[in-house]
Order: sequence, then structure tokens, then C-alpha cells
Amino acid sequence: SNFFAPYNVPTDDLPKIASLVSRFDRVVVENHPLLTSKVADFASQLSGRLEVAMGLETIEPTTLRFLNKQISVSDVQLATELLTSQGIDVRLFVLLRPPGLSEAGGIEWCLASINAARSWGARHVSVIPVRGGNGAMEHLQATGHFEPPLASSLEFVIRESVGKPSMVTTAD
Repeated sequence: SNFFAPYNVPTDDLPKIASLVSRFDRVVVENHPLLTSKVADFASQLSGRLEVAMGLETIEPTTLRFLNKQISVSDVQLATELLTSQGIDVRLFVLLRPPGLSEAGGIEWCLASINAARSWGARHVSVIPVRGGNGAMEHLQATGHFEPPLASSLEFVIRESVGKPSMVTTAD
């Protein structure tokens, strides 16, 4: 869910939640890039560090529109830069081989998305190899619009991304 969406977590509950998690060094919440107005206030109520996880998915524009996340790359960039300027850490989710991309294209756009996240100041990128299980991917696979990435592609992306300064990269 989107932690700062009032229909998921009522705004009046945020101080109580902050109090309940105040003993932790780091608190990670997931949120939509367009819902950043209450984040700094919540972060100020914590004794530890707040990290906001958001879906970047990909910076490849055609694929991002196809995924219908109702965000743009610039929305994610602006949210990341805003949050980091307020001392809030950002974790971005990046997809490996979303629908419509070849194996090579999936690797290329995944690495480009990771590099964009790093340039915006993200602390952590979680690479998610796209897989089936919800019916939608299976339908796309049957129509020739999707193939899950190879394990070797995930290994390559992680090998190319780990050890770079200023950001943690993990496989989900």
C-alpha cells in the first residue's frame, strides 16, 4: 500500500505509528512518488532514519506507460530528490525485463534505471526480475509480449551494480 495515502493509513494515526516504531534505527515504508507531502513531518517524529520505498520500475518511457503506474520518470526523480534533500533515504524498485523488452533490452534499461536512481540520490535499489503468478504476465507471455528474464541476466545486472559508491543494490 501507499503508507502516506490517508485511505491506507489515516493521517491521525501517523503520530501513534511513529511512537510505536521510535525504538528502531531505520523505518522503511512503501509509498507512491506523488504522495510526499506528509513524509517529512512523519520522519521528524522518529528517533531513527526513515526510508521511503517507491516503484521506479523503469526509465524506458514506452514500457513505463504500458505498466500504467500513473507516474512519469520525472515524478520519481522529483520525489527522490525532494525526500533526500529532507534527510530521508529512498529505496527504488527497478524491474528487470518488464513486458515488451528483449533480454538484452531488459538488461540495458535495468542498468540505465539503476544509474538514474544513483544519480538522483537513492540509497538503495531493489532489482525485481519480472515473473508470472498473477495471470497478467501469463497472458502477455501467451501473446508473445513477455518472457521472464534469465537468471544469468539478474546475475549480470547485480554484478555490474554492486560496489558502486553511494548506493546499495540488491536482488528481490
